[in-house]
Amino acid sequence: MTSRDSSLLLRFALPIAVLVALLWLPFGFQLGGLLEEWDVLGLFTHFGAFFVVGPSTPLAAHYLRPLTVFPHAIAYVLGPDSFASWNILLISSLCVKGFASALLGSRLTKSVAMSSLFGLLVLLWPADTMQLSFRSLHIDWALALILLASVWALKAGETKLRWVRIALSTGSAVALVTSILMYEVAAFLIPLPMIVIFVKHGMRGSVRTLKQHNAPILAWVAVTIAYGSYVVIMSRLNPPSYQETVTGSNAIALVVHEQLPKLFTIGMTRSFVGGWIDAWRITATEFHSYVYLLIAVVALLATLAFGAIGQHRTVTDHKEPIMGARMAIAGLVLMALGFAPYLTSGAHLAITQRTYLFASPGAALVALSCLLSLRTLARGAVTWLLASLLLLLGLAAQLYQFDHYASLSRDQRTALRNIVENFDARAAQGKTLLLLDGSARFTHTWFLRDNLAWALSYLYALPISKVEICTMPGGEWQRLDAYRRSGRCLDREGSWALVPPAPVEGPGTTIQAPAEERLISKSNVVELELDEGGRAVQSSQLMSYRAGLLTGDTSAARRYRQILVNNSKPSALERSIFRRYRDPWEYHWDFGKWWSLEKPIRGTGWLEAEWTGDWLSHHASSWKYLVDSRLLFELEPKPVDYDLLVRFEVILTPAIKSSIRARLNGMPLEPVWQTGEESFVAKVPRDALRSGTNTLHIESALERDNFDLSTKMRGFDLHPSQ
Repeated sequence: MTSRDSSLLLRFALPIAVLVALLWLPFGFQLGGLLEEWDVLGLFTHFGAFFVVGPSTPLAAHYLRPLTVFPHAIAYVLGPDSFASWNILLISSLCVKGFASALLGSRLTKSVAMSSLFGLLVLLWPADTMQLSFRSLHIDWALALILLASVWALKAGETKLRWVRIALSTGSAVALVTSILMYEVAAFLIPLPMIVIFVKHGMRGSVRTLKQHNAPILAWVAVTIAYGSYVVIMSRLNPPSYQETVTGSNAIALVVHEQLPKLFTIGMTRSFVGGWIDAWRITATEFHSYVYLLIAVVALLATLAFGAIGQHRTVTDHKEPIMGARMAIAGLVLMALGFAPYLTSGAHLAITQRTYLFASPGAALVALSCLLSLRTLARGAVTWLLASLLLLLGLAAQLYQFDHYASLSRDQRTALRNIVENFDARAAQGKTLLLLDGSARFTHTWFLRDNLAWALSYLYALPISKVEICTMPGGEWQRLDAYRRSGRCLDREGSWALVPPAPVEGPGTTIQAPAEERLISKSNVVELELDEGGRAVQSSQLMSYRAGLLTGDTSAARRYRQILVNNSKPSALERSIFRRYRDPWEYHWDFGKWWSLEKPIRGTGWLEAEWTGDWLSHHASSWKYLVDSRLLFELEPKPVDYDLLVRFEVILTPAIKSSIRARLNGMPLEPVWQTGEESFVAKVPRDALRSGTNTLHIESALERDNFDLSTKMRGFDLHPSQ
């Protein structure tokens, strides 16, 4: 490699490295486990680190993606007692993804700056909401590797040295097969190198060019045949895979006859319009200060300008409009290929997590074609003004996503710290941890309701399986039934009874026999009670245990210090950027404002959020299923009266509406219904509020013939009276 080549690669790599650094700067390494990450770490604790899954290993249902935990296992082995290595691997995946995208872009445009801009847009494309979390570590790496494999395959076809061609073809094939075995959706981007060749050379030129790429083509064909054979053989020899469970046995027929239009009504509209509308609204409503955003965009533009140093502006080629059209068509095809696998799953069509990551290169390619056409038709300043706007909005969306996940991770770690400090798992081996949760936090998928045992197994470096959660003071048992309703925890003499919810009936259902209750002797239980703030009364009997956590050299002690103690608060920079860290005397609650970035419910009596709307406008709401449902929130009230506004999306019957009552911290409120709206306002006296945790109760009758539901709530606002 010549010094000129090294300089050129640096120009492609620098903008990507700067962008990734700008994403992490406000948060540091605060991101930790959220959902499946805790499950994987718990499995590593139970079975030891494993890099490959199969029919006879943990996570056996994922045998069609045997390398699905490979990146997680590497992160665990490199740093078993913190999430630092996880951050490094996630950072590396984004760097490889962006750098490979920029190199692919360089084959379609002679401009280093525009090619690097393409790499930046692939990383910043706002349609997806799961790029910046460890649960997508294998997905990020799968996309990064197939992009890198495409770069190597194209380079292999151009080199004249036989040994270099063989090395690049082999490396390309290895990266490709690793990508597919991590996340099978990568297989849908196998045509990527051929599509790049088509854009550059057209149909006739592509045939001649492909003849020069015989080595990489043969390698990719071999990988495709090998993986297809693996899928067929393994599917016949083993029980249904995870993919079959999600998509069903008639997935292809479902796509052809029903789901295919959603490629356009959901996939493309979200990719090209809805995601950017959300990004615009996030920028307008969620940011307190734009200083960091503006500095970041200027820094990115500076790196792009650095890439353009020494490049002479080329005279417009008469073929450029044709090539731009091919680029746009290719981008649409790539976007469709990246989104198409999710058409087989209705559950995935209802979210934006992971479903657009493989669509982003195609969508960004369409944007690149538009920018290049604009540069041809107008002055360059107009092009770069639009590019700057795209960078600004994309960066804002990704920073908000990072803040959402980092904040959730901090809240989880704070709650876990209160458990670990007050429960000595080694001294209580064989007993059930009964968490009496007065904070009402552990009631949601995004807050360890289903992952707590796995998280504790990892943190204690000790297999733990007996954990039950009872939300207090109502005693709701957080083992949900098929309708996602909680049961009951009953304190009986000498034992705890864990009672499933009573059967319900509704349209299209029949009443089933009640499930059997579980009875646990108190002699086999360790009760840990958390107050409304999530704190436990510290027992003096655990003083030496807590001292060991602070000074010990065990895995559990190191994990306590490096995960649960460090990085427990947002940085000053993060607090200065986002609006939600301001005005602690006001409170706004919604179940989710931005698609698939729902908030964990802190309370009881609410089903998990459902999304309503379309690609242009959407919101989350939650069904109420207990007579007395509650929501807990933090407030630093001013010494004035307040106004409460409660918003509903659905109230099933007029009788239910007339039965609705509200209490705030035990004080009854007088709802005044808004004319023509499903919402009410209520005056809140200043002495009804308190500094710290507050509780809003919403009481109502239930509709017995409709699954014991009553209302579907959108949220509430609490602010000082005008």
